[in-house]
Amino acid sequence: LGVEIGELRERRGISQSELARRMGVKHPSVVQWETGKAMPAAAKLPKLAEVLGVEIGELFDRASA
Repeated sequence: LGVEIGELRERRGISQSELARRMGVKHPSVVQWETGKAMPAAAKLPKLAEVLGVEIGELFDRASA
């Protein structure tokens, strides 16, 4: 899920800081998501999908691909 978050974020033209702000987390959390060191909390996945402009299922499809 990590690298895909970064790719999706960049496609939307959103900075890591902006994604963190929209998600209500600190910038290091976004860095950890994108490097695969941490996963977003399950409760945050619907908001993450919304901000990145994808369906929530696409986050999982990408993670298992």
